[in-house]
Amino acid sequence: MVDLDWADLYGRSLSERLDAYLSVPYERIADYVPEWKTAGYVAPDPENAELLPYLIDDLATIKTPAGEATTAEQVQTDSLFDFARAGASTPSTDAITGPTRSATRATGRAQAPQGPLPDLVEPEPTGAFETVWADDGVPVGSTKASIDGYRNGLEHTPSEEIGVTVVVNDEGMTEEGDVAQDVYGDDAEFPFDLRVYRNLTTDRLKAVLETEREFLHYVGHIEADGFECSDGRLDARDLDFVGVDAFFLNGCASYDQGMGLLENGATGGVVTLTEVVNSGATRVGKAMVKLLNHGFPLRSALSVASQQSFVGGQYSVVGDGDVDVVQREDLGAPMTEIKRKDGEFAVSVRVFPTNDITVGAQSNSAFSDESTFYLTPGTIVESRFDDVDTLLDILEQVGDLVRYNGEIRWSDEIKL
Repeated sequence: MVDLDWADLYGRSLSERLDAYLSVPYERIADYVPEWKTAGYVAPDPENAELLPYLIDDLATIKTPAGEATTAEQVQTDSLFDFARAGASTPSTDAITGPTRSATRATGRAQAPQGPLPDLVEPEPTGAFETVWADDGVPVGSTKASIDGYRNGLEHTPSEEIGVTVVVNDEGMTEEGDVAQDVYGDDAEFPFDLRVYRNLTTDRLKAVLETEREFLHYVGHIEADGFECSDGRLDARDLDFVGVDAFFLNGCASYDQGMGLLENGATGGVVTLTEVVNSGATRVGKAMVKLLNHGFPLRSALSVASQQSFVGGQYSVVGDGDVDVVQREDLGAPMTEIKRKDGEFAVSVRVFPTNDITVGAQSNSAFSDESTFYLTPGTIVESRFDDVDTLLDILEQVGDLVRYNGEIRWSDEIKL
């Protein structure tokens, strides 16, 4: 495929090697180039210069920003249509118009978030796993860059136990909190120090946010001006210190509060850009729990979890999207997809990037010959099975997450 004298190149200078590599026509290797991990849209402002070392360390491609302004209503509509186009069943009208996670306790039914929503922008597609936006506006489906988040990550010191905090601050949202408690609290492989809190006051939530922990999973009502508590609201931007490293704020329009956590000590997190219907948010939250617990970093976890619900397109990452809760021993985070097609099972394995892998790593799979290796990240296996028992035997060996019939399950839990 490539006619180069590798032995000779080994003794050459870096510039001579680069000249030799660039002499190869791109079309000759195009089919073998792995998907790129990170692309950065960076506005040419002096304040963004400090971001460049972090992006370049990730081998990110850097471009000037390109995108179009959008609205919360359009984001919600696009999210619904994208979910339907992906082959998922269209949710009922009751599900779409059901209660949201905006804070209104008196009526029993949530209303639109109070206060202005952030100015939204839809970046042009880059083809990378993660697109980082460093410009005015809040990117839809991409990562909002935060120099505070990157700086805070440099100061984070891992502890022997993984400190996970789950806060359920509304009695009507216990399902997601129960799943989080079960998954994080029942893992023999990783030493989790799990703490679960319910219906916190502002003072108690402040104490929780100031406690040094690896991850916060928050379930409840959020407004632009604060977390809804039993005795009022707590604004993260008013805190002197945030001890939480990474977070998932699963409440309506949680972007402003997420940025507040980054400004005061956090590294990265997942937030919502608009109001989200409670039933859809629960599906996204339950999927995030499984993915994070399996070693997916924030960005990779959200890219999968967002496909589980019609509200998935209303979530974004802020800060460092490479932050993870647990670290896998293997390079990359694999997800197996199984679909029924023409009386057979179509199987594909997609390896998502982690903070240990950029581009050019190699992986193999139990679904292919053990001597075959693939460049990752990206889709590494696409095969078909007509024998159910053979497929189930392989799934028993894999021990990874599998998406089948729209549900994410452990491979040994799959019933075909």
